[in-house]
Amino acid sequence: TTTCWHKSNFFKSGAPSPALPNPKITIQASPSRPVTSGQTFDPTVAGTGLGAKLHNAWWALQFLIRHGRPGGRVYRFGGGLGDHLLVSSVFRELKVRGIDGSWMLSDHPEVFEDNPDIACMAPDEWRTEKLCTRLGSLPTTLSYGRWIGDSDRIEPPVKHIIAEILERAGITGQVDLRPYFHAVDTLPPAQHLKSRTICIQGTNTAASTPMGNKQWHADRFAEAGEHLANDYDLVQLGLPGESDIPAARDVRGQLPILQTAKILAEARFFIGQVGFLMHLARAVGTRSIIVYGGREKAWQSGYPCNENLETSPECSPCWRNNGCENNRKCLEDITSANLLEAVQRMECRMTGSLETESLTLEPWTLR
Repeated sequence: TTTCWHKSNFFKSGAPSPALPNPKITIQASPSRPVTSGQTFDPTVAGTGLGAKLHNAWWALQFLIRHGRPGGRVYRFGGGLGDHLLVSSVFRELKVRGIDGSWMLSDHPEVFEDNPDIACMAPDEWRTEKLCTRLGSLPTTLSYGRWIGDSDRIEPPVKHIIAEILERAGITGQVDLRPYFHAVDTLPPAQHLKSRTICIQGTNTAASTPMGNKQWHADRFAEAGEHLANDYDLVQLGLPGESDIPAARDVRGQLPILQTAKILAEARFFIGQVGFLMHLARAVGTRSIIVYGGREKAWQSGYPCNENLETSPECSPCWRNNGCENNRKCLEDITSANLLEAVQRMECRMTGSLETESLTLEPWTLR
């Protein structure tokens, strides 16, 4: 396995990294687009200037010393933390098929910490993509759905989003629709039953793209939390800007992803909304209660081991981020009492192994 950025230089404190030249250098540019001393290098300016060529050659040398040469498949994804975590399924399915040497280009290396299915992690930038391409390993950009008209809506996926990602990665045959996080150990159901800790998340959750149509009512989360605190120890995960749940111990914004994953792995279950924490909980083997509403359906992005609170107005699933002509009725119709009922249903499922959806993928063609 190649010594990689995320294993040797990102997570291990004190590990030296090869010094890269300062990118703010003087370069030779075309007369139509002059570049002055101290200006940040712009790839659109100069592939022709001698300074730029020397700079890029030095960068490429340092990159190859640090990461080695890509010898297999190279993937990237333009989304946020949750989307990157879903890509872990690609590398697991490749490993199951005996395909090694695959790379991931990502600005979120912590999501892939200690992942034995990935040969190398590298930063996702234009130079990395260009170098890999020149070395014969053209990066594949993974995705699901496709944007319709504007930036507020994507075409609703026709199957689970992990399945669509796997298809675009060129994987066929039987697959398991779940993500993986290898830096913490998963616990058997009996261990989860011993825990009295519920991890909970408020609303106003942060995302790479703001999505108001995922956000449930803050007061309903808080009300449910007040009731649950009588029987459980609540820990609020997430980011500082998310809504308060006064009955919970607040660790928002205080924990790195690894520590968050450990808390989730040891919890009885997680309560929240569609997003990174939902996927991380599944990756570490913890069930969840998820307030879906109707923007998307659980069969498109969720997991059968969870309790998924869904509604089905005529407009659902719309896959719109923020726009809605129906006052978000799909979320309005879910009450705090509905969430508490879901907790009771979850308690009846805690002794069994986590259910996992599998399906058989055919070769993918562009719709």
